[in-house]
Amino acid sequence: MNRRRFFHCAGSVAALAAAAGCIGSDGLSGGSDDADDETSDETGDDERVAPDLPEIENPPDAVYVPTHREAMRMLEPIEAGEYMLGPMLSYPHPFWLVDGQETERVDPDGGPAVHLMFTLWDDETGIVLPVDAGAQIRVERDGEQVGSPRTPWPMISQEMGFHFGDNVPLDEDGTYTIEVTLPPIDVRKTGALEDRFTETETVTFEFTYDEGFRQEVIGGIDYLDEEHWGERGALEPMEHDHGAHGDDGHGEHGDHHDDGDDEHGHDDGHHGDGDDHGDHDDHGDHDDHGDHDDHGDH
Repeated sequence: MNRRRFFHCAGSVAALAAAAGCIGSDGLSGGSDDADDETSDETGDDERVAPDLPEIENPPDAVYVPTHREAMRMLEPIEAGEYMLGPMLSYPHPFWLVDGQETERVDPDGGPAVHLMFTLWDDETGIVLPVDAGAQIRVERDGEQVGSPRTPWPMISQEMGFHFGDNVPLDEDGTYTIEVTLPPIDVRKTGALEDRFTETETVTFEFTYDEGFRQEVIGGIDYLDEEHWGERGALEPMEHDHGAHGDDGHGEHGDHHDDGDDEHGHDDGHHGDGDDHGDHDDHGDHDDHGDHDDHGDH
């Protein structure tokens, strides 16, 4: 059975998962000096691969204001047949898998990694499109595959809305090539979308993972006033100005705030159905991700 889960990042979307809490304290996700030392060894320098985020104790069983807004790098949108795909990169962070009333926290593996996200839309109408199952992410560096292909989770967050993504492990600093395979959209389509998006499409793009990137996404985190942490409420949605990206291809790195449980970050989850993905810490509720049947409903 194709179940769906919602991801809540440990920062923004915790609201959907009653038991979900914010991540971290001061230091790397995971919160120990040993983890910090391990991360330094794996990256080959003293740079952290993920931030230490404040933790909200006893968050409400509802959507709530997170501790921070996540920072991310937005890459140039890419056309793939009838699809437009907008890639985004941030630091790796925990998320929650939510299956009905059951929640499961998924932490990054540790070591070099990025939280890789995509928004998919129809350029003609601007409608954001779902990816229910079958999408795949492949990572290469210098022509060699890095890790195994991954099925991204469908996600939803307070700031980003619907998108899909996952924490993607890397080897070390360098330039990486990402290949994303997008399956046909097999749900019923009406109106301007009827009889469209029936072909599998593949897109590729590159990004550089280095000290500058880590400083950008970790140093760009916007911490909210502590008095508002955990309050019932939510962050304002981001304005998705499709195509308004800078000449460097990174566009505006906008702050991707971590919503109570989300995709990016921390208390918001991202994953949704991918078959079932949960909530990314800083993003809010994420929808299902592809074929992750074992993950529950995203």
